[in-house]
Amino acid sequence: MKYLPKIGRLERTLLDFRVSSIPKSETVQTIELTKLPDGTILEGDDFILAEKERKVLALKEKYGALDEKQITWVTIKKDQPNPA
Repeated sequence: MKYLPKIGRLERTLLDFRVSSIPKSETVQTIELTKLPDGTILEGDDFILAEKERKVLALKEKYGALDEKQITWVTIKKDQPNPA
């Protein structure tokens, strides 16, 4: 019979965990939204979720596996120009 070393819970967890470090400058991601003159936002929730997924996929492609908790999302609201 072959002797197998006992593996602890932490070691087992770390075997499957891939550490990925992304630069600090990449942890803050922005989503630009258009603010209408009446104060509402032109883009809806579907657009915001799609943008988040697109940016997360781009980061995963660039840096490999990453923890999405590392990312801080910032929305930038730009005023829509008034039609003259």
